[in-house]
Amino acid sequence: VATNLQNLLEEINIAATVIGVSDDIQPVYEMLSVDAEGVYLLPLQHLSGSQYQQIVDELTELKLPSFSYTGAEPVKQGILAGLKKEAVSRVSRRVALNVQRILLGEKPEEIPVGISLNKQLVINDATARAIGVSPPWAVVTEAEMIREERQIERQLSLFTAVQEAVKSNLDLAAQAHFVDAGKQNINQARAQLLPSVDLSASYRMIDEQRAAASVGQQAERTLSGSVTATQLIYSEPAWANLSIQKNLQKSRDSELEQLKLDIIQSAATTYLNVLRAKTVERIQQENLKLTRQNLDFARVREAVGSAGPAEVYRWESEIASNRRAVIEANSLRNVAEIQLNRLLHRPAEESFSTREIDLKDPALITSYRELFKFIEDRRT
Repeated sequence: VATNLQNLLEEINIAATVIGVSDDIQPVYEMLSVDAEGVYLLPLQHLSGSQYQQIVDELTELKLPSFSYTGAEPVKQGILAGLKKEAVSRVSRRVALNVQRILLGEKPEEIPVGISLNKQLVINDATARAIGVSPPWAVVTEAEMIREERQIERQLSLFTAVQEAVKSNLDLAAQAHFVDAGKQNINQARAQLLPSVDLSASYRMIDEQRAAASVGQQAERTLSGSVTATQLIYSEPAWANLSIQKNLQKSRDSELEQLKLDIIQSAATTYLNVLRAKTVERIQQENLKLTRQNLDFARVREAVGSAGPAEVYRWESEIASNRRAVIEANSLRNVAEIQLNRLLHRPAEESFSTREIDLKDPALITSYRELFKFIEDRRT
């Protein structure tokens, strides 16, 4: 296999070096760190799991793109890419069935040998980021991406999203301060109707010689004070001002409550938009996979003569349309998440996980089944 691979690569002007791997894997590291630009891994069954993982880690450390011959399992361990081994099992089953048909007396030349092989590319997303490789959209939209199970600390449900929006929204906080300031206007208006008490005091001291010279007209020490109490009996402007300020405060409270409800509605709607965008993206990805399978079937039918090239062209055109739909769905999901972060006063690209909801979710009024009997009863 290694020799055939080397010959094929030389035909397309790619220099390949076959590196033998023994139980001592240290020499492999030295050969990899010279001029290698990529690594194609053949089966290495003689290595233990820890030894194989050491090679995978070294490839990642050297930032070398790697491709596995043995399918998707090494990709899960950290290899950059590989092809699923589904084709091997399908071919094995087909061979077994054909052998059975021959043993039952059917002529071998009459047995169809065409088979649709789904060559599903598998890419490790964490490895791609670690070595600085960004696969193009044409690859990502059709490949199966193995993503690391990152523990995202920030988790949002419909209820927590609404709570966070009410707690952190700056417009709501500004309106709440405006309402608090309005309460002081009421206190100022009421102060005009309350009793007023004025206190004053004075103390004067002159020297002994001047006091003696005044012949009793001026005391050496003088203390005087006064207390004045006033009460407004009736003032129509004052009472009107108090009533006006109370009504204005009620208006401010209503505006605050309205703004709060608007923010709750906006947060709930935006959260549901995120869930919908994720669902649409998942559906578009599944549609692309099904279209790829149909394209493979069409090529098999064309090969055996049961279909013309027009069917293949039709599915190739459908592949292009589905790719565009996947990219658009991904963009819409990103936009929906950014809008929710902005509403919650969070960094625009901060990651968060969501929780799917249904009509039985406690945050929805539809979860209270007791209400339906009143809705269905015309008397209520």
